[in-house]
Amino acid sequence: MSTTMKTFSRIAAFALATALCPAAFAQAIEAPRAGATAARLERARLAPEAQKVLRDMVAAARASDPGAFKDVHALVARTPELDKKARGGKAPVALALAKMGPRAVMPLAELAALDAPASIPRDALAAARLDVVEALGILRDARVAPVLYAWLDQADASAVAVAAEAVARLDSDEAASQLLAALGRSTGERTLGILSGMGMCHRASIAKALSDRLSSAPDEATARVAVKSLRRVASPWAWQTLARLDDESTVRDVASEALVAAFVRYEGETRDAAEKAMFVVDDGRVSQFVQSARARVPADKQVVLDGLAKKLATKPAQP
Repeated sequence: MSTTMKTFSRIAAFALATALCPAAFAQAIEAPRAGATAARLERARLAPEAQKVLRDMVAAARASDPGAFKDVHALVARTPELDKKARGGKAPVALALAKMGPRAVMPLAELAALDAPASIPRDALAAARLDVVEALGILRDARVAPVLYAWLDQADASAVAVAAEAVARLDSDEAASQLLAALGRSTGERTLGILSGMGMCHRASIAKALSDRLSSAPDEATARVAVKSLRRVASPWAWQTLARLDDESTVRDVASEALVAAFVRYEGETRDAAEKAMFVVDDGRVSQFVQSARARVPADKQVVLDGLAKKLATKPAQP
């Protein structure tokens, strides 16, 4: 058994025993990942020039490392079998594919945007489509960014959510622009999908877009998704892993102010989500915005904000 297959077997065994998919992926999507309709998912539709560039890169990669294509295809072919055995209906195939590392990028890009080999059953390819896109996002290879951008236009909201997070993981100005453009042309549940994934892109423009969405007083479901994405985009733990830090202060200021405003505007589950996000983001800025908001709200809301201020002063931040 190859090293890749051994790695996959260990990952699959762990997932089947615990029935847990990677938390970093599950937290971003309110709608169940398993709810994506496989029959509705299509490969990315690239422009002819981009498709030619990708075909050339795939051909070069296949000539250099044909084994990578065989390993990826073998894992993808097993997806229906693994999903049936997984409690909850979804095994962590994306994580297993990403564990193969950079050598998996071109085989995955081929499956996401070009013709799939006949050796992979159609039902397996349909079941693994989102795993393929998710794995590409984890691997963060800018060469296949156009493939991920094209996936933002899928009709299925769950697919859009996975694609949005994959694009966001590229963490570039171009990725942020693509996400904002997709958000601008989206409607309904597709909007929720993009909002849910874009928090992984740590750019001031993304934080501002999420803040603007909250300030428009959307429905509670949309507000909760935006709150969770603000929590991610401004998480101090995330920023500790980034090489580019020039947006950090702006991002965390924008997120802090927006979360306080959401806490004031909403009640119940949405207010709770905003409060939890503040405990993650808090580095002193949240408390400042709480005091600023207190001066602009009625007495009953001031009482609520006073309670929040006490919690922020005494409760440690939580991941």
